[in-house]
Amino acid sequence: MSSIFYFMTAARAQNPFHQYAKLLQNSPSSISPEQAHRFRTTARRLQAFSERMDLSKRESNAISDTDTLRKRASKLHDIDIQIALLAQVHTPNLKAPIESLQGYLQKKRTRFEAKLNKRIQRFQKEDLGKVLASISKRVPKGAAHSGIMAEVHTEFARLVSDHITHPRLKLDEELLHDLRIRLKKLRYRAEAAGPLPKAVAMVASIKKVQDAIGHWHDCLKLLSTASKHIQDSTGVPLHAQIRSLTASAHSDALHACYAMAAEYNAPKKSPRTVVQPISSHTQTA
Repeated sequence: MSSIFYFMTAARAQNPFHQYAKLLQNSPSSISPEQAHRFRTTARRLQAFSERMDLSKRESNAISDTDTLRKRASKLHDIDIQIALLAQVHTPNLKAPIESLQGYLQKKRTRFEAKLNKRIQRFQKEDLGKVLASISKRVPKGAAHSGIMAEVHTEFARLVSDHITHPRLKLDEELLHDLRIRLKKLRYRAEAAGPLPKAVAMVASIKKVQDAIGHWHDCLKLLSTASKHIQDSTGVPLHAQIRSLTASAHSDALHACYAMAAEYNAPKKSPRTVVQPISSHTQTA
């Protein structure tokens, strides 16, 4: 692992409270895909950091408010990803259904962007950014929390031994998506552990799998949107191509899961191991 990647990872997770306060302060009325993405990921990171902090009621409420913004930003991000994926679809002589779907997605994006902006403006008036900036001053600079990393390592080992190698993973789409959510939370907690070499290595390993599963899930969402919006025969070839893209992404996601399990080389389950199945109630990122 290069030293550049090491320090970039450490710096990114250094103080998400300060980063989020700046996002709120500098948020334009027209939110780019990158800004929507940052609203999501930075909220996740500050939530991971706040788990071990002693917060006042107002500060806890501010953390909850960022989760509300995260959910709205996630909806906008989902649309941005579908628009980007649709641009990669090349189906001859089907310009009309593709343009129809693009127009539908753009209209949804406009609505979601307006809702996110409305909530951002509300929190700007309530000085949410000032509360987060206040919390940011109490985040130790360069702190490495080995206790957090020990917990992350235990949960990671459980996921590898009990879920990634589970035979249902190939067939159960809900199980695969829930695995991504759990890995995502582990990744942010590992980042909160600070610039520990083991934490940085685990973040890199988790991100590969998280991104692979995420790409498959994004393709699945585009397929669902296309199936609902274009239901006549003109959309059949388009649906077929998106299905092919989704199947390929699913195969890549499973391959990434198994590669990580092989790299980790988890020990065999003990008879006393208590398997905690992944909940079917997921939380979108």
